Amino acid sequence: MEPVSIVIPAWEDQGLFERNLPALLAEVERRDARDEVVVVDDSGKDLLRTWFASRYPSVRGVVHRTSRGQGIALLSGARAAKHDLVLCLDARMRVQEGFLDPLTLAMRDERTLAASARVVQPDGAVPSRISALLPPIELDADLAAEVAADLGAGLRPILCVEGRACLVRKAPFSDGDWFGSMYAPRHWEPLDMSLGAWRRGLRIVEAGESVVEHPGGRSDPLVPDEELSAASKNRALALWKHLDEPDLAARHVAELWERVLDPSADGWLGELRWLRLALDHLSDLAEARGRFTGAQRGVGKILRTCTACTRGSSA
Repeated sequence: MEPVSIVIPAWEDQGLFERNLPALLAEVERRDARDEVVVVDDSGKDLLRTWFASRYPSVRGVVHRTSRGQGIALLSGARAAKHDLVLCLDARMRVQEGFLDPLTLAMRDERTLAASARVVQPDGAVPSRISALLPPIELDADLAAEVAADLGAGLRPILCVEGRACLVRKAPFSDGDWFGSMYAPRHWEPLDMSLGAWRRGLRIVEAGESVVEHPGGRSDPLVPDEELSAASKNRALALWKHLDEPDLAARHVAELWERVLDPSADGWLGELRWLRLALDHLSDLAEARGRFTGAQRGVGKILRTCTACTRGSSA
């Protein structure tokens, strides 16, 4: 059984850890595979070291002297990890017994860059808001069927990794070009990592038998409006980074511009906020596009019916 380093970014999360950490530590004990739990205190106040030492001494800590964002916290934890497999886990997640084993099995295939757990929300949970200016994007059905035929039982290909609970390999994750100021304030973007994997001929999968519960609420300092703007801005930049076919890019820009000019759209002013934030990073975006290498698939072969460009084509 391959050991796993479990990395959890944290702010002022003692209450979350009291609620969720016992189940995680019980899973570590059940597996008896030398797994470790690494908590990265990104509060900038060194609030958790003494608290963990007194309550959960088996947990290893990494402290940021200043708050640097979720992505850099994950990166610090991954670099400090003892094992080659690293689980990125949100402090809000409560794991179910046996959740790690399906993920480690999924990662036995070297073509799999990341394996996501299935996140279950309680009844009545409010779904995440989706930007009105950005279309939904899905994995192309033909590509999904091709990859699914080669996967083991309980696995399915997905377009984007579940950033709140996913297993990755330490080296490619830590060295990836999906971290940085372009994606502030979180400083990483799972969609960038996922599109890059698919373009390079790799895959992102979900292990349906790996289940974690998400009770809702927040585990970082962002307020809802900031969260929506940051998420939409990052999603747009990731999409723009990987739009590699001129006709698709042109159609996307034309339709985006058409919606920008329609002030009757719900949340129009808020949408303009994230769009302005994204446009502020065009020079960073150009550099990121120039650094990307190794493409084996075009985005038109990855995204369902070119939904990156045409809202009407998505279900």
